[in-house]
Amino acid sequence: MIKKETIILGTTLVEKIFSKALGKEVKAGDFVVADIDFALAHDGTAPLAIKVFEQFEEVKVWDNKKIMFFIDHIAPSKSESISMLHNIMRNFAQKHNIKLYDVGSGICHQLMIEEGYIKPRSIIVGADSHTCTYGALGVFDAKDTIEFGICTFKKRDLVIEQLEQHVLTQELLYAIDDDFIMPVATNIIQNSKNLPDIDNLIAVQLRRGEGVIFNKNTWHWVPFPYKEKSFALVGFIMDTAKKDLEIFDLKTKIRMIE
Repeated sequence: MIKKETIILGTTLVEKIFSKALGKEVKAGDFVVADIDFALAHDGTAPLAIKVFEQFEEVKVWDNKKIMFFIDHIAPSKSESISMLHNIMRNFAQKHNIKLYDVGSGICHQLMIEEGYIKPRSIIVGADSHTCTYGALGVFDAKDTIEFGICTFKKRDLVIEQLEQHVLTQELLYAIDDDFIMPVATNIIQNSKNLPDIDNLIAVQLRRGEGVIFNKNTWHWVPFPYKEKSFALVGFIMDTAKKDLEIFDLKTKIRMIE
């Protein structure tokens, strides 16, 4: 029996991969949030991720069946400090029931293919610069398009002096462990310039576990947490912060909530 599948003509491989993952047609330039098929890390990167992960309370891994650990870059260990890093991975993998390929099992990218984890039209997040080689098998390596980071925000007075916008790209913000207040302003055009409409500046509440995507030309500012220190996941198209960031200085300070 032939499996029927809709093929979108006139699109790139990456567009096909994401269209399949989302169940709808997407084009280059769209900002999308898609489920990934696998995530991998090795002894050069996994300990860094584990260190950040363990700063949070009552947090579970997203899907332990889709996470792979490999001890292959400095293996066997050449020092006590390297052995400690390996044990951090082993302990974390055991605690969260994550598949770990230990010393001598092989190279991560070789094993990902040989063990059948990598399949055409998959979306893979790999904490290694060679993950993009999966493209030879028709796989998308997510790290080459969007930059993600976990930002720490400290409690401060609810006063803003500036707003920012991105003209070419969108921005993702996800509240990890606390609620946030987000300053957002609509746009007005003056002298062919896109400026924030200060009279329509609003405070949007972003609850823990919720995310928001700011479209292009959306004026906003750094979120205000309720707790003394909170964390948020931020995502940008590659190099957005360097090449596509406009700052607008307010003439007077504005208090968001009286």
